[in-house]
Amino acid sequence: MRQTVVASMFMLAAIAQALAAPSEYQNLIPEPKQIRVTGEQWMVAEGEAPKATIVVSPRQERAKIGAEEINDRLAFLEGPALPVVEAQDAEALGEVDGLPIVIANCYGSDLAKAIIAECKVNVTRDDPGEQGYVIRFLTFRGHKLIFLCGSDRQGTLYAAVTFRWLLEREGDSILATVCSVRDWPDFMWRGTGCLMQMRKGYPVYGSEDQAEALKAHVDWMLRHKLNFLGDYFYGGEDVPSLEAARWMREFNAYARARGMVGEEYQSTNVGYDARDKDDPRFAGMMHTRDLFFSWSADDLLRKRAQEVAEFWDASGLECLVLHPPDGGGPLDPEMWSQRSEQDKKRWGDDRAAADAHVFNTFYEEARKRNPHLKVVYVVYPYNAIYLDWQGLKQRYPELTREQFEKNGRQYFKRFATLIPEDVHICVWLGEKRFMDEFRSIFGDRPMYYWFMISRGWTNSGWLVTTHRHIPTNYYGNPADIMAVRIDRNAPNYINRAVACQFAWNTKSEGAQDFTGSYYDFQKDNDEPRVIIDRWGLLACRSMWGSKAGPLIFQAFNKGIIPALIVEPSRVFDRANRDRRRVGLPGLELTPEMMLKQAEGCEAAAKALDRVLGMDVRMEDLAERLYVYYLRRTHCLAAYAWAHYYLLLANQGVAEGDEQKVSENVAAGKAALDAGLADMAKVLAVTAEMKTTDPKYPKTADRGVFPCIPGTDADFPKMRESLEAAERRYADSQLEFEPVKHEGPIRVAIYNPESDGGSAIGEQGWLLTLEDAEDIEAEFVDDLGLSNLINYEVLLYPQCNSGRSVGRYEFFEVLKRYVEEAGGGVLFGHHSVGSDRAQFGMETTFPRIGLGSTQRLDSNKVIVDAEHPITAGPAEAGSVAEFEHTYFDHFIIKPGSKGTVILKDPAGGAVMVAGAQGKGRVIYDGTIMLTQDNKPVKAEGSWREVFLNAIRWLAHRR
Repeated sequence: MRQTVVASMFMLAAIAQALAAPSEYQNLIPEPKQIRVTGEQWMVAEGEAPKATIVVSPRQERAKIGAEEINDRLAFLEGPALPVVEAQDAEALGEVDGLPIVIANCYGSDLAKAIIAECKVNVTRDDPGEQGYVIRFLTFRGHKLIFLCGSDRQGTLYAAVTFRWLLEREGDSILATVCSVRDWPDFMWRGTGCLMQMRKGYPVYGSEDQAEALKAHVDWMLRHKLNFLGDYFYGGEDVPSLEAARWMREFNAYARARGMVGEEYQSTNVGYDARDKDDPRFAGMMHTRDLFFSWSADDLLRKRAQEVAEFWDASGLECLVLHPPDGGGPLDPEMWSQRSEQDKKRWGDDRAAADAHVFNTFYEEARKRNPHLKVVYVVYPYNAIYLDWQGLKQRYPELTREQFEKNGRQYFKRFATLIPEDVHICVWLGEKRFMDEFRSIFGDRPMYYWFMISRGWTNSGWLVTTHRHIPTNYYGNPADIMAVRIDRNAPNYINRAVACQFAWNTKSEGAQDFTGSYYDFQKDNDEPRVIIDRWGLLACRSMWGSKAGPLIFQAFNKGIIPALIVEPSRVFDRANRDRRRVGLPGLELTPEMMLKQAEGCEAAAKALDRVLGMDVRMEDLAERLYVYYLRRTHCLAAYAWAHYYLLLANQGVAEGDEQKVSENVAAGKAALDAGLADMAKVLAVTAEMKTTDPKYPKTADRGVFPCIPGTDADFPKMRESLEAAERRYADSQLEFEPVKHEGPIRVAIYNPESDGGSAIGEQGWLLTLEDAEDIEAEFVDDLGLSNLINYEVLLYPQCNSGRSVGRYEFFEVLKRYVEEAGGGVLFGHHSVGSDRAQFGMETTFPRIGLGSTQRLDSNKVIVDAEHPITAGPAEAGSVAEFEHTYFDHFIIKPGSKGTVILKDPAGGAVMVAGAQGKGRVIYDGTIMLTQDNKPVKAEGSWREVFLNAIRWLAHRR
């Protein structure tokens, strides 16, 4: 039986120091559950001479890999490799030179059995158990011996990688810290691997042998006892070619030899647009996001399942995660209402039986190829919160109790009776009170916990504390998978190491119950401090060593959030959606928030600078990551200071304070100038160092530095934003004549990407307007009034606005543009006002549109009014009902002066128009995208209505 934790490295630090023990052993994460340090040291090498020999049992391959790990550590310490010999019995030790280091399973070796029996080592297959191990410094038959022994072969390997951290150099000698270790994991499968990230950076990026280069990633994971990795070809729903499986098979064999499992996702679709949209067999099927789904086309379903199974087998992947149609929420899960007539005839309304049939078909074909493959079913909805009536009702007011029971609890119970017993069930990490019931419904089946350290791909800090929630859903099932999903804010090795600490030991200090919030950017980068100051520091020491680690840690203990500095809308978007759903007001970026980021980056940069003058060796990955953070802390410090002054200048614009505007614009420009000079020095210093980011120096001469995926710290653009503040102040004093509605219609399409924002749908608008002879359209990122009055119409897409646009522009400037200048504005998709929008439900023109009441998964609209906008579709011989291309649209609540132009077949308004002051306004709940989020040009009646809308806004109709 496993023993309780009697000591930890953290608790024994003072004892070890008193005994003059070395410190490198304290850099191990996850920290062993039990470790007792004596303060002694045993020599394993002196100068160029080995003073120990590694003894492994024949046919124990992971013991041999453990020997390689030990010698890898010795090479880093600039010591000699230790001889490695195979020995089966105790007598062989008499022929071993120097100190024997025995690596063996607790079974299958006469030598191990003898050591266990004679030295009374407490280790069996069951204790400490799966992946568990012990380390003992012993006297065996009169001779010193180091014993690294696992309850199983993986535990034996983990004993060796733990022993790595007991080795360090003192003068001319390499010594091992004498201690007693007993350790085992709680979650047996601990996943935070993201190969897609690794493939985008050095040393993998540009490598001719990608599989070989990626092995460094596996080595790092092994040394931190992570054993579940994914994102090989993330997001692809068409099975890759078998040619792509070759590098994966080689790589997966290397990972599997080290006890790791590779996983990847596939949807349960039977086809996709690129291949099948013109095939009559797919006509009438449920279609969403470029994918065709069927619950009854067995021939197509079986063929697709066989394709997936063949690739998984060829590539050496050992976990298949199956995802059903994604969408519909609790009201219409999987968009079941859109299933084909064939599906309705075969299954009626029994979604659970239909889903089980689909999932089980994939399961059968996959298991034919690999009987040991882990198969995960992503049940929809895959969240225990769907057992919480009060919580769901608050988020979905239109949800009935009958729908809640049918689509949640009743579905889970029925589905659980129709699937194999060994299937993993995917579920978001959830509150224990709901997870208890969810697990009881699915019996003893293992869970696959989907837990993102931060919802959204790039909006977290460099170190977050959400890992503390991992223990909430530990139930002791050895097959459970804690699939911690690292966000796209790569690289994130420190976050991954801390996540594994809590998956390895669910009683780690700082563990807290999950309460429903996955990530709060206001606190989960800073508190509780024990996560930062104990586990974050330990992870940094593990990566960079006892000397450099604490200094580099300064980049992780300041609450630095790169996205908040360069594209804050990404940070606020998800947070404000969640807040508005529960009736809380949205958050806005303040100068105080940016000041904290500026001061934190500046302090971190100074600390990292000190490492440059230190005499420390770094492993390859550690050096690359150090350069990554050194460059970024310097860059972000200057950029955050400039952004801070921009926010103060914007306040001056809103307050009408010309002096505040001019002083802060000048301070922001000075911060940028100083930052560019500083970056020139940093790049010069790091020019010959190893890096992880191949793109970083390529745009430096333009003052553009990569920061987060998709967004750079663009110094020239920030300078333009500062200058725009002065123009906006001048605009506030501007007197102007109304725009003239004559000649070609001048259309501005707001695209904030060059101003640090993001948009979607704007490209489709431009494509549609390009060949309209009477319309001239172009993108703009400046919503200053002096710029807008050059156009008759502004199209405002679904977007997160840039640095130069905030509440003042959205509400005050646009209002003046319409009412006083006579301009026309069209707001698209969720910018009509919704909990997803940057400014929530609040609209600039509430007399015309009062925001969205819901989002519907539908692409059909009906002409509702005889209006200049519908002239054509409403005329005799034209179509009164038509389709747009995207899979959803927003339903709008008309204001007192709003006219419903288009409506959903269910009756809700999709387009509302009205006049205000001298101008006109349209709220349009559609978006010009394909179902897989690509720009699309409007055609047919949809195009006709859109062009008429532009002409009406421009007073041409």
